Amino acid sequence: NTAQTHTNIFARDLLIWAAVLASLPTQTTEEITKLCSISYQSIKICADKLRELYKRGGFNKLSLEQKVYKAFKNFMYFYKNTK
Repeated sequence: NTAQTHTNIFARDLLIWAAVLASLPTQTTEEITKLCSISYQSIKICADKLRELYKRGGFNKLSLEQKVYKAFKNFMYFYKNTK
């Protein structure tokens, strides 16, 4: 369903920032689903995007990504140190 696919991509881009997610000890779609509380399909799309970004080394290259990463720095520290 095209509308559902677009909804999932929108949710991924709005709710999940790849640079933040990549810095956390989350590896599987199940772990990402639990952390982000969005649909499995959105997480699957996100996981595909993460794999692509890992291959290209494409994290934190845009100004907005850098700002989001900085805004989530405390969360990432807390999350990493409570696992």
